[in-house]
Amino acid sequence: MQSVDQLKRDGYIIIRDIFTRDSIEMLRAKVREIFEHTGTYKYGGKYKLHAMHESAEVARLIFSSTFVTAIKGCTYPHSCLLTGECDLHIDILSNWHKDVKEAWAKKTSVHSDPAWGVYKAAIYLQDQDEKCAGAFKVRPGSHLLRLGEATEVKALPVRAGDVVIFDVRIDHMGRNASLGSRMLRWGLTLVGRCLEVDHEMPFAVARARLARFAGSTPQRMAAYLTFGPNLPCTYDYEEMGRADHGAVPNALDAAVLAKLANEHIQFIHPQVMAS
Repeated sequence: MQSVDQLKRDGYIIIRDIFTRDSIEMLRAKVREIFEHTGTYKYGGKYKLHAMHESAEVARLIFSSTFVTAIKGCTYPHSCLLTGECDLHIDILSNWHKDVKEAWAKKTSVHSDPAWGVYKAAIYLQDQDEKCAGAFKVRPGSHLLRLGEATEVKALPVRAGDVVIFDVRIDHMGRNASLGSRMLRWGLTLVGRCLEVDHEMPFAVARARLARFAGSTPQRMAAYLTFGPNLPCTYDYEEMGRADHGAVPNALDAAVLAKLANEHIQFIHPQVMAS
């Protein structure tokens, strides 16, 4: 299939119009509600791990028929495995990185094994053209190289409802910190050290207030779901992630679980059953 070939060659693909505008608006509302009550302050914003296991509505909205078809196509001819990772982000800053630990990658064949391939589906909940500061950026082909060895940069234009599927090994970056943000974080870090408090929450709160004062674009929200083919690489990646982030909660919406089973999509750990 063409999508698989492009994903293997470039390390990413964009699949258009996976979600309807209504679905995106409902997901934005749910993500905003979740972050009002929970989430971890980090990198100038907030993130929430394992969201689909803690919110039945998030799970139902993400696993639309078109999304299920898309991720199955990316692992063809192998069946599709879910690692259980489903993270929500809001206004997170980032620099160039890969979603594999460098130390772990050096001990394995992740950059040289042609059969290796684990993917993330990035569901952005707002339009992002290639010129905006928050555009998702990749270095094509860098999934086969060490971090920074590739130099070409491509900013990906997406509209709410599109999905970017990318290899977890690819060099990628979202919204980079501006000079003002870096100075603000530096100052709050110094204050935090003196007061022996964490600087992450005041940094995120200050950024949000400054954005509202400046009348900037709406909050940047995204959901990331990790999956891969039914091959050893996906099991290895899930094990690494579980060591870092812990096991997924043992609960998933029963209707979603039944739908995935009907589509022959499995979780690596079968104990992740409906509550």
